Amino acid sequence: MAWRNQGITGSNNIPLGRRRFGDEPDETPSSSSTPAHMDGGNKRGRSPVRADPPADGTKRRKKRNRWGDAQENKAAGLMGLPTLIMANMTNEQLEAYTLHLRIEEISQKLRINDVVPADGDRSPSPAPQYDNLGKRVNTREYRYRKRLEDERHKLIEKAMKVIPNYHPPSDYRRPTKTQEK
Repeated sequence: MAWRNQGITGSNNIPLGRRRFGDEPDETPSSSSTPAHMDGGNKRGRSPVRADPPADGTKRRKKRNRWGDAQENKAAGLMGLPTLIMANMTNEQLEAYTLHLRIEEISQKLRINDVVPADGDRSPSPAPQYDNLGKRVNTREYRYRKRLEDERHKLIEKAMKVIPNYHPPSDYRRPTKTQEK
């Protein structure tokens, strides 16, 4: 190692290259302190051309909200469901619309994994149940997910009877019936 032979220890006396900042004019030294293979001829740092500000002179900032971006916010997707009814509807049409709306709401909750309600709306937890591996079976998340899936299944069955040409959601799987032998 060549730096050990110089007799100087504990100091950084190996030049790293030209300084980018300072009062020195931009001059090219005849004997560069950095080898050409290390620099590669590429300039480092920001480009000298800056993006022009808008014509009115104000800088545009992305507005932040406390809930984050809409892509990151799970519950923001639930707000896109249409709830206002502008046309006159018969009772059958109104029932079909509310069925479809509730199925979509439950499907979105299951899709984004937002199944546990707020603290005030929850019922007290039952005694824990464990499987043969010692893992808890009846967690809060599991119970609410099962409840939503059961409600969704009943609503889809009802919608298939009430609404002509109704197709269930693409991610819907009919629950299999278990038979004891």
